[in-house]
Amino acid sequence: MNVLKPNLKATVITLLEKGLSQREINRKTGINRKTIRRYAQLHHRAIFEETESSIYPTLEGVDTGSSVLPVQNPPPRPSALENPPKNGSACEPHRKWIEEQLRLGRNAMAIYRNVNRKLTPCVNRKLTPL
Repeated sequence: MNVLKPNLKATVITLLEKGLSQREINRKTGINRKTIRRYAQLHHRAIFEETESSIYPTLEGVDTGSSVLPVQNPPPRPSALENPPKNGSACEPHRKWIEEQLRLGRNAMAIYRNVNRKLTPCVNRKLTPL
């Protein structure tokens, strides 16, 4: 793993904090974008850990009667059956034909193009038999 000199590391972090993109930092400093990305991740992780530790006070000086940190419940998720699909797939009328084409070993992209030709009106192109 390459390690940047302290002055270059400080430069990268300062430019990231100013809001410059990784590409712009690469152009200005000549440091590889992957290296910049790694230092950005390390810097963000350090900031997160610092703020995370300051949100919850230590249990030693707090008299809450509980030794467990507060836990947030995730928001409820809607049931999958609450909003059932109103219509089936646009390909449903062509299911039989599509399955037959797959059995014949046709390419999925070619099948898609043919189904698309069936569904879209013909404008300035010849019809091709399916």
